[in-house]
Amino acid sequence: VESIIAVSPKLAQSVYEAIFAHDEKSEESTCLGSSAILPLRSTRRQDFHSNYYALKEAYANFLSSSVPYAVGALINILFHYINRRHSYWGRKQEIHNFQFQGQDTKVTTDGSDSWDRGDVYQRDEPIEMLNDFETYLKSISGDISDAPARKALLLAVCNNKSPAVLWRRILRVAASFPDTLGMEIKELIW
Repeated sequence: VESIIAVSPKLAQSVYEAIFAHDEKSEESTCLGSSAILPLRSTRRQDFHSNYYALKEAYANFLSSSVPYAVGALINILFHYINRRHSYWGRKQEIHNFQFQGQDTKVTTDGSDSWDRGDVYQRDEPIEMLNDFETYLKSISGDISDAPARKALLLAVCNNKSPAVLWRRILRVAASFPDTLGMEIKELIW
């Protein structure tokens, strides 16, 4: 996917979204190699899930090279992940509208106040990608001169209906960087 990211970030976003939208459940056996001495076996589910790992490994580069497409992909991936792993205990997800930096912005409840803490889900690929998002945001929040990069990232989040967990992470980083990101999002607390 690295070569796709370099040539067409929009296509890379589509690849991320298509792969993470699919949940392969088949336990049908597959062969790894053709050794007669040590035949290795896998399943279709395991084979497909290796794509999740490969895309997760490339995500930090995708984010640093193409913020709008990488953020758009992450948002869609998180929605699939939340619906698959954290169905919010059967409660309906609510959409809340608010104004941020002059834009109509939407956030969706996702129950992340209970599952986005601790180590239980930290090895799930979408959460590792969310951690990459947070790490990237921290990396551009330490210096006032990185304001355009922060603005681009916040704009990408605002341009999409986003799960609450994304805003949770933004607020957490803003609390650590009150003189830069904290000041830029202060309108959220007024």
